[in-house]
Formats: sequence, structure tokens, C-alpha cells
Amino acid sequence: MYDPTHKTIFKFIRTLFYVKRLNADLAIISLVYIKRLVKCADINICPTNWKRIVFGAILLAIKFGSHVAVCNKDLCRLFEKMTVDHINELQRWYLELINYNTNIPGSIYTKYYFYLRALAFRHGLGLPTYLLDRERAWDLRALSRMQHDEEFYTARKTGALSADDLIRLQRAKAVLP
Repeated sequence: MYDPTHKTIFKFIRTLFYVKRLNADLAIISLVYIKRLVKCADINICPTNWKRIVFGAILLAIKFGSHVAVCNKDLCRLFEKMTVDHINELQRWYLELINYNTNIPGSIYTKYYFYLRALAFRHGLGLPTYLLDRERAWDLRALSRMQHDEEFYTARKTGALSADDLIRLQRAKAVLP
């Protein structure tokens, strides 16, 4: 009936991550999926749906954010009260609403990492035990730049360049290893 406080949401997520021993990276990926859902589906998060939205994002993060294949039957073992049908339904619903966009470039991941870090600090919430240091942040930025360059050259070969692409390329800084 009432909007949950940021501490209520934090406790829900922290408990889930702690009890199920989930990696902190999945929290960042989950936030990206939540933001995509809100943007793509024009959904308002409210007291009646926030847990389902957060849980759905975490399920997708576990499935698509890890480097290990995970099937829904395995997720049922992780979340005992969930059935395969329920997980399938939630996953299908979430994927449709985010237009099946599960890709998260390094630049987006880094942006949300620092956003969550600043948010936790502002509200006096516990930070993860490991923090992204300056060197790792620059590495992620360089990888993101390389991915953008790859897309640029692919577009150039197919003739799909715009004037904005050329201007962005002129202003780009070189990234040296």
C-alpha cells in the first residue's frame, strides 16, 4: 500500500544476494535491466510490483550476466518457492518488455557501477567488499571504446555511417594499451 523506502529495497536485495550467495556484479546488471524495463515498457514501479520487477531483473542477470549456462530448473533449486512455469513466465514477460535486449556494454556497466556506488555512499549503505579501481575503470572504458570502433568500421563497410558518427570519430581520444 505504501511506497517502500530505499532501505527496504536495499534490505530485500541484500538479503537475496547474501542468502543465495550471488555476485555483486549481478546487482549492477539487474539495475540496468530495471532501467530498461521502465524505459522500454513505460512501467511505473509501485508498491504492488516492485518486488516482482526487482526479482525478474535478478533472474535475468543470473541467466544472462554470468559466464556459465543456467537453466530455469537450476534457478528453481536456487529459489525454492519458485516453479519452472513461474520462472518461465516471469522471464518471458521481462524479455518481451525490454525487447530482448540483454546486452550490456562495458561503458553502461561502468556508468551504473559508479551510480550505485555514489547512491550507496549518499544513503550510508554498505558498499561491496571490492571496489572498481581507477585502472579497471579505464580498462572498461577502453574496451567499450574498442567495441564502438568495431561497430563503426562494420558500419563503414556497409555504408551505414551518419554525420554524427564522423563527428564523434574526429573528437575521439586515442586509447593506448
